[in-house]
Order: sequence, then structure tokens, then C-alpha cells
Amino acid sequence: MLRAGGLNLVVIAEAAVKAMLIFAIGFVAFLPYHLNYETAFSSLEATTNQTVLWQFLLIAGLFVFVIGSFVVNESRGWLLDLGRIVWRPFSKLVESPEVDRTQRKWISFVRTALVALGLGAIGLVIVLKPVEVTGSTTPFVFALVVLALATAVRIVFSSRLDAPQTVFALLLALTAFCVVIGVDVYRVEGDIDRMNTVFKFYLQVWVLLALASSYMLWRLWHGRSGSLDALPKWKKVWLGGLGALVVCVSVYPVLGTMDRLPVRFDTTIPLTLDGMAYMRDGQTYSDQRGTIDLTADYEAIRWIQENVEGSPVMLEGVTPTYRWGGRVSIYTGLPSIVGWEWHQEQQRWNYRETVDERIREVARIYNALSNQEALDIMRKYDVEYVYLGKVEHLYYDPLGLAKFDNGLDGALEQVYENRDVRIFRVRE
Repeated sequence: MLRAGGLNLVVIAEAAVKAMLIFAIGFVAFLPYHLNYETAFSSLEATTNQTVLWQFLLIAGLFVFVIGSFVVNESRGWLLDLGRIVWRPFSKLVESPEVDRTQRKWISFVRTALVALGLGAIGLVIVLKPVEVTGSTTPFVFALVVLALATAVRIVFSSRLDAPQTVFALLLALTAFCVVIGVDVYRVEGDIDRMNTVFKFYLQVWVLLALASSYMLWRLWHGRSGSLDALPKWKKVWLGGLGALVVCVSVYPVLGTMDRLPVRFDTTIPLTLDGMAYMRDGQTYSDQRGTIDLTADYEAIRWIQENVEGSPVMLEGVTPTYRWGGRVSIYTGLPSIVGWEWHQEQQRWNYRETVDERIREVARIYNALSNQEALDIMRKYDVEYVYLGKVEHLYYDPLGLAKFDNGLDGALEQVYENRDVRIFRVRE
């Protein structure tokens, strides 16, 4: 569109119509989701804290380096002009008096340094003052936004053949930077501090910056002239910095992963894509109420995966958060009466009492001495399978669990058994 005559009302109208069309198609395609989706939190509120600059650069430093270099390279002409305008009032301060050449050189150097330090101190005060309110990342990113926006506007009104691609890459970067600033000002209502806000939005920031910097790096490389040996020293220093950053970010996926795994996983297991591998070969889990044989659960879950068809409701025990409860629904995808308590409450904030009620009713099924009471609750939730493993024996009344020995007087059919687990199917 920019090649067809630049930015004008026709171009803007055409772009708006196309954007609305894409939005309408996307909305209609997921209409059942939009009609049935319900959220307890739908607004923003002031954030509880901000990102420290070094943390932001630790995550996005490579991208910021490339994007910043591209913007400065594209803007070097008017930046130099702006620098001359700013420097002009101070130029007389650094003019050397009529003295011999050696003294003139040193006096000029000292005065220039003093003026530069003075300007730097003023700039530091200007930056540090808003940092008290916004945090250290926002002023830095805002400066990048100003430079990128000015560059994009200049390119829009230019006759460059690559204007559409370059402006689009700059828009990606601008969107990411604005999201970074936004997350430092607001958070999603009901968040834990701003954990999920940063988690969700920074993923998009990372992707947008990666896409933008990929194009910009290519443009910087494509625009070079001559061999590498013929490059000026400052460009060689820039390449060295880029290479160092690439090496640094390449280290983390390997060494960071290796360092993280021992915190939560058994590192003696060989590399595998099987998310259940840790449960095999006699592995155990030390619950606060006793030791659980994970291999027994592994074998039972594998049987379910291979033999149970459809999406029947599976009854299984509930434990406190961050324990072994919910393992059947997690690894089979089958629905249960209630899932992991904290996530269920987070995702259904207005129905937390219902989550608590379901937890109590799961306990009633396992603990009830009356077969009929257990069956009534199971029918209420359309339970088709009952899982009875070590978790259930640790968390529920043995007297209540004894009723499953005779299949609730024939209402249940035992379809699987190993040393620790029994699975029952509800007879029709």
C-alpha cells in the first residue's frame, strides 16, 4: 500500500476494512468459545511492582541490542543533526584560548570532558527521577519507543522500496515495547502480585522482539559494503558484541536446563519425550502421609490409556496442593469430579464454593459406610470409573474404602488390579 502512493485516507480506509474483516472471521471461527467462555476477572489494576532493567535485559538483551542498533543506524543522520543543535550552545565553553598548541589541546579536552559530565549528570537526574515512580525499565524502553516511532514515521513518508517491510518490523518492536511498559503500569485483576501478567505478556514480548530483530539483523548485514576485514573498527567492535551476546543466550538453553532439572526431577533418567518416564522402575513419592509407589500408578494409568475409550468421568482422590492427587486425570486427560484445587479455584474464582463442595463430596464417596450414599453422589457426577490406589488409602477412611471390596454390592465391576491399584467400572 505504501508503494501505491504513500499514506493517505484511501490507504488508511483500506487497511481498516481488511483489519475488521480479519477480526470478524477470527471471531466467527471461534464463536462457540466466545459464547460460552466466562471469566471472573476482566479488568486491569495498578501493578504491585516493576521489572528491574537488568532483569529485562537478561531476557531480551540480544533483541534490544539488534533493534537499538538498527534504529540508531536508520536515524544516524537526524541524530547527528540533533546532537549538533544541542552542542552548539556549549561549543564556546570548550574553545581553547590563544595559547600554544599543547596547552590548547589539553585545555580543550578538559573543558569538553567537564561539559560532557555536566550534561551526563543532568541526563542522569532526568532519568532517575521517573525511575522512582516507574521503575528502571520503563524510561529505558520509552526512549526506544521514541526512537523507533520517529524512525517508522520517517520511513513511512520516504520513497524506500523496503518501507512496508521495515515499518512492519518496527511496529512489531513498538508493540512489544509498549506491552513491556504496560505491564510495569498495570496488572490483570486478581493476579498473584503480577506473576501471570508477566508470564503471559512477556511470552508475546519475546516472540515479537525475536521476529523484529531477525529482520533488522538481516537488514543491517545486507546493508554492509566490502569484506569484514575492511570494516571500520567500531563495526568490528559491534560485531564482537553481537557475537558475545549470541554465545551468552545460547548457553542458557543447555546449561540452564541442566541446572534446573535436578531441582525437581531425577537426572538419572536418560533423555526422553515420555513425560511419565520418571514413574517407572520402582520410583516412589514420599507423601506426608506415607510412601507412594509411582510405578503402580504408572501401570494403572497406562492400562487406562490403552483400554478406556471416550471421555468417561473418573473418580480419584483429592490431596492438598502440590502432592500426588489428580494424577489420573492429568496423565489420561479424562474428566474427574474435581481437578487440582488451586487451579480450579483460580480459573473458577466465582465458584470456589462449588470446588470446595466437590472436594467434600469426593471424600464422602470414599468415606461413606453406605453403598447407596456413595452411588447417589457418583450418579450425580456421572462417574463411570472408580480409581482406588495408594493415594486414596492414605487420605480416606479404611472403613469407608472397605465397601469397594464387594463392588458396592455388585454395582461396580473390577476391571483392573495390580499390587497397589484397583479400578472399577460402574455397571449400567
